[in-house]
Amino acid sequence: DELARLFSYLPFKKCKLVQAASGKTGIAGKAYTKVLREEGIEMSWEESQKIFMTTTWPKFAGLTDKAFPRADELCDSAYGALVSLVFNRGSSLAGASRAEMRAIRDLVPQKNYHAIAKEIRLMKRIWQGKGLDGLLRRRDAEADLVASCA
Repeated sequence: DELARLFSYLPFKKCKLVQAASGKTGIAGKAYTKVLREEGIEMSWEESQKIFMTTTWPKFAGLTDKAFPRADELCDSAYGALVSLVFNRGSSLAGASRAEMRAIRDLVPQKNYHAIAKEIRLMKRIWQGKGLDGLLRRRDAEADLVASCA
């Protein structure tokens, strides 16, 4: 429903294709982006900025604040990196694949930027060898942002 509202400016068929992307992750998500590209789904810079500022940032900043208490006290680059992490991975801290996120939660109040960056890099273990090199680069970029605050 949220996607239908955000992309209501698209023709019905294209809006439905965008909605169908919801929940697709990993290789399935990567493959589905080709479908969207082939359909020529585009958004203006102005429209994307409007959606980002009114919906995306507030939603994921709020989720970040809940997952990582006091994250909003970090430097802007580190905070932005954690919002990116939550945007891409979600805010759950449960399960073996979330061990690094739990460690980050515990490091945030100390503002231990080097250790937070290290944990972000360590979580790449989940996607290594799965053909998701872009995702691995994203984690490195987030870690670099955090480390830049030290």
